[in-house]
Amino acid sequence: MRKTNHSSVLKRILILTLCLIMLAGTVLAENINVDEFCTGDGDYLYFLCTLSDGRLLCGGSKALDESKDIARKWLLCLNPDRSVSWEYITPEEEASTVMRASERPDGTIAVVFDMGDEDYEAPEGARSKIRYYTPDGQPTGKETDLPGVIMSITDTDIVQMLLPEEENDDYRYILTDWEGNVMDESDELQTFIHSR
Repeated sequence: MRKTNHSSVLKRILILTLCLIMLAGTVLAENINVDEFCTGDGDYLYFLCTLSDGRLLCGGSKALDESKDIARKWLLCLNPDRSVSWEYITPEEEASTVMRASERPDGTIAVVFDMGDEDYEAPEGARSKIRYYTPDGQPTGKETDLPGVIMSITDTDIVQMLLPEEENDDYRYILTDWEGNVMDESDELQTFIHSR
């Protein structure tokens, strides 16, 4: 018969208990109460990027009435302690989605908006737009139209798919910077995806 070493078993139980306590503490320390910022059924908010000063930029949609019929695009910037640094709600209702944000070298915050509606139909003009904001969340008034469907976005560039203009045309893909300047063009999406 095998002899049980009770002190060894107790040590293992103690270590396991301490690990579970540390794990629970870590989870609770990282928990951000999103309900504090998403108060209605029509509201949503998600993380976009961390700014160079440690602030967190989130984006989404905010319902402005109880019927949830009027929704505006919502940017919320949180300080490192999770207090609100600034908030911006678009003045007009529009069928758009906040897709991604990037802090530019001059401190300007660039935000990509998909302008399609719930049926993925783009309005007249650009399919997507980049709108620019000051570090304290004020719109600069500058907008850059992006003509294609966004396929991929990084902090340095944006890959777009251009839809065929004629029935026999193929899809084309362009690589642009965050100012909308075309840096490269290809008939193959993989050209840009593999080179990133």
